[in-house]
Amino acid sequence: MRTGESRNGVIMGVGGEGDAVRWISMNTSALAEPGETQPYASVSSFSDITELRSTLEELRAARLEDLKRLALVGEYRDDDTNQHTGRVAHTAELLARTLGWTAK
Repeated sequence: MRTGESRNGVIMGVGGEGDAVRWISMNTSALAEPGETQPYASVSSFSDITELRSTLEELRAARLEDLKRLALVGEYRDDDTNQHTGRVAHTAELLARTLGWTAK
């Protein structure tokens, strides 16, 4: 905040009961008098986005499951398709490793 720059969408995890984590989004703006470089105060807002993050994770998992099922349908079509899908997956893996990407 010493810079006087606003920060929006800063996400932080806050420990809750047991191992639970609450996810908070923070937006903040510095307040300074005209001509002053140092802010005299800041205004911040906090939003609990725990449920939003959970919903987004569920959607991501569902999308991944859909993609896996579509790939499986393609593999059942015939042996050539199955082999092609495997070759594409292998090539994608080699490209990702060459680029230094890691699995998440």
